Amino acid sequence: MGTLTASCLDNPIARKLLKAQLERVKLQVEVTTNGQEAIAAWEMHGPGYFQAAMFDHRTIDGPLTLFLQVHSIF
Repeated sequence: MGTLTASCLDNPIARKLLKAQLERVKLQVEVTTNGQEAIAAWEMHGPGYFQAAMFDHRTIDGPLTLFLQVHSIF
């Protein structure tokens, strides 16, 4: 598998579709369903574990936005 990608989508169909598309091009994907899960995954693995992140535009609010700004990801 290639680059580890984090995906945060609340829509189960979009989540499944994006995961399948990314895996088709040989990317390893870890999927979360909301901002809190995305933060927990980041904290569990630490800096450098994920090579890319994808978020539903509605997910980027509140605690997740602050977390991304503090950690210089955004």
